[in-house]
Amino acid sequence: MNQSTPDIQPQAAFFGFSEILKIAVPTLFSSISLILMQFTNALMVSRLGPDVLAAQLSGSTIYLTLIAFFLGTMTCITAFVSQNYGAKNFARVGLCGWLGLWFALGSGIILLLTIPFAQSIFGLLGHGAALIELEAPYFQILMAGSVTALGAKALGNFFIGIQKPIIPVTTAIIGYAVNVFVNYLLIFGHFGFPQLGLVGSAIGIVAGTTCEFVLNFIIFFFSKKMQKFEIRKRIKCDFTLLRDLIKIGTPAGIIFVSDMLLWMVFMIVIIGSFGTEHLAAMAIANQYWRLCFVPASAIAMATTTLVGFYAGAKLFKVATRRAYAALLLVESLMMGSGLLLLLFKDTLIGWFNSTHDPIVHEIASSFLIFVVLMLVSHAMVLVFLSALRGVSDTFFPLCVQFATGWGIGILGALILIKANVGGYSAPWIAVVLYMSLLGAILYLRFTRMLRKKEQTG
Repeated sequence: MNQSTPDIQPQAAFFGFSEILKIAVPTLFSSISLILMQFTNALMVSRLGPDVLAAQLSGSTIYLTLIAFFLGTMTCITAFVSQNYGAKNFARVGLCGWLGLWFALGSGIILLLTIPFAQSIFGLLGHGAALIELEAPYFQILMAGSVTALGAKALGNFFIGIQKPIIPVTTAIIGYAVNVFVNYLLIFGHFGFPQLGLVGSAIGIVAGTTCEFVLNFIIFFFSKKMQKFEIRKRIKCDFTLLRDLIKIGTPAGIIFVSDMLLWMVFMIVIIGSFGTEHLAAMAIANQYWRLCFVPASAIAMATTTLVGFYAGAKLFKVATRRAYAALLLVESLMMGSGLLLLLFKDTLIGWFNSTHDPIVHEIASSFLIFVVLMLVSHAMVLVFLSALRGVSDTFFPLCVQFATGWGIGILGALILIKANVGGYSAPWIAVVLYMSLLGAILYLRFTRMLRKKEQTG
């Protein structure tokens, strides 16, 4: 293996931190562009009244839940691309790019089948007819655009895999700008356009993701820099690769969905069982958990890319060092974020506690302490789950995540509550224990696997 190429940097400066950040920083925006569009839409339609905002919340939540499995599965495209890129199997890199597009097309077609059942889906939630009339068309339009939304993410994962994250971040910014502009025109009816309200905001998201996809595809298919991957010659769907993606990506997708469901059950069912004030405090704590988690997820994506790249190049010691460097970065980020939460928790809680309810403030203050503990314990989970994905190990992490998450995190919390031990702190203790144990197991799995690969060559 020729190690003189500029792509392979086993002795990168600062223990590989700069190499990780080079990918992670631009990846940050592209990885959250769809969620950011939803956030902006909520902000804009909130001016139309609480009913419209409620419909947007439920419509977007169901949409993101249904699309989550496919987004999680497609994260393995990054691993496939980076492994073959590291091995200098450039033709296969191109095949992996097309694989992502074909998978996005198939997934989008499956999601289109939910459109006729929109009203029934929201009816099952017990919503009234007036609310369903708002929710259903919003959801249907989002689903109609799911093919291009998934296609944009598939190509974004491809570009990250070849260590060109500036491409998807640029197209994501342009797509977001298109989303905001179309929202402005169609939600409020400016410049002679019809005032479509919530429907207009759904059209805005589809316009934004479609723009993002088209720009990504133009670069993917027409750029001269992409032609070393034989993009125009590899349009076919490689069914061997598709089988591998389903085999390896399905557990990753299930982990994605399981994690969302686990957190939803923890927040709404377990914490919600203590009362309205606890649920309100949980809503505040959740905002800061998500805010601190997002930057770390970008580093995790970079970890998948670099571990896959160096594993593909048979540089297993370097792959291990990059994972350790990522852990130091994420742990430092989590500790720094946690320190800020503790120092300014009264102010941060006050931003969301508009009624200045002292009970909510006191509970939220306790919850933020546990959020800090979760951030610190989750760092190892996030890094080594991503590192294992980089070497295509997803089934073992799924089994361990399911066993510890639901067995210790959820069941353990319910047992402690039933035994009346620890009060509302008990569920948080169970979740912190689950994350700590899962992180330790994933760390051992990764280090042993890479050591074994190094010995066998």
